[in-house]
Amino acid sequence: MYKNNEYQEWHDHMPATLSAIHFLNFKEEHKAPIFEDPLKSLKSIIKCTALNKDLSSSFRYTPEVEEGDIIIFPSYLQHTVPAGKYDSHRVTISLNLNVELT
Repeated sequence: MYKNNEYQEWHDHMPATLSAIHFLNFKEEHKAPIFEDPLKSLKSIIKCTALNKDLSSSFRYTPEVEEGDIIIFPSYLQHTVPAGKYDSHRVTISLNLNVELT
């Protein structure tokens, strides 16, 4: 078992347009990334003022991930991977894509 907690702090991939994570070594023991809505503060104010009663109370999303999966997401989304102790390393490749209009 790895003694040090493996994790990734909260971050985004700005100023890229799209980002991706490819899960090369991802076992059941590994933790998936957690994504957070960057407008959570604004939405909580709107919800508190009852302007929109349909807003979800959850501003976080954790996708179900399997080894070999690739997730593509908008680069502005904040995300993290919680700390964990594992028997094997969680191995991923991240990349950023820029879309330019010509």
